[in-house]
Amino acid sequence: MKLKFYSFFILALFLFVLSCSRNNSSDKLLFEANKEFSNIRWVALVSETGCSSCNVKFSELIATHLNDSIGLIFVSATGRVVDLTPYYSDTLFNVVAANRDFFVRKKINDVSSFLYINDNNEIDSVVVIDARVIGRQLRDIELYMNVTN
Repeated sequence: MKLKFYSFFILALFLFVLSCSRNNSSDKLLFEANKEFSNIRWVALVSETGCSSCNVKFSELIATHLNDSIGLIFVSATGRVVDLTPYYSDTLFNVVAANRDFFVRKKINDVSSFLYINDNNEIDSVVVIDARVIGRQLRDIELYMNVTN
């Protein structure tokens, strides 16, 4: 599939930026490499690592926005905890299966996360899903996804 190459490139770029996000206030993303991704306003990583109920709730929220052309979704899950059924579709161009081993090799935490992307294709904020504040996080993420769509 033609998008798999671009998806891998964007995944590698996403992981690099995520690993550096604590040191830099904003990193330039190179979504221009593929015009289909130049309008991305958010990136989500759906994982099963950490709080199981948090991951399920986050995945359910992201699954309601699978057809959003402004989102890019990486799924690093086996389906044991998170229902992956909504993510299986040949028509979804913005969902990428991410192998957990890749995260481990690159020493990047494989946790459910949401990245806000600004109009300059830069990371504005990174939200790591946290059980202590998940209610507020999910409300804020859903509001952002609805407003930017």
